[in-house]
Amino acid sequence: MVGVWFPVAYLKVIGSEAARFGVGRGQFLTMLVKRKAGEIFMDRPPSAPTYEATAEELTKTQKYVWAMQPQIRNQIDAARLPMGNISLGNYLMLLVIEWLGQPNGLKMRENWSDESPTNT
Repeated sequence: MVGVWFPVAYLKVIGSEAARFGVGRGQFLTMLVKRKAGEIFMDRPPSAPTYEATAEELTKTQKYVWAMQPQIRNQIDAARLPMGNISLGNYLMLLVIEWLGQPNGLKMRENWSDESPTNT
């Protein structure tokens, strides 16, 4: 078992994408790891949704506990090392970003407020 801190926005994306496959979040993350390693082939359809997030959704984090198989952990650790041994969470977010085809991360959405803009 590992605990990974994800921005809330990424947890929403992972949950949504997992649901599209009819699997849990951990299974979806495993699929992304295996895809990156060339063990499975999966493409994201052009009709798949795009995602946006507010600064708050990207700043606020939540812990996700994943019952990861040891061989998956070994694959992840081997892939993280040449990247400067980046954190587990950062590596998984990179896999999600790559899957989404959004190399710059999630598109930023403005926080909506009830206040009217002021003219100065």
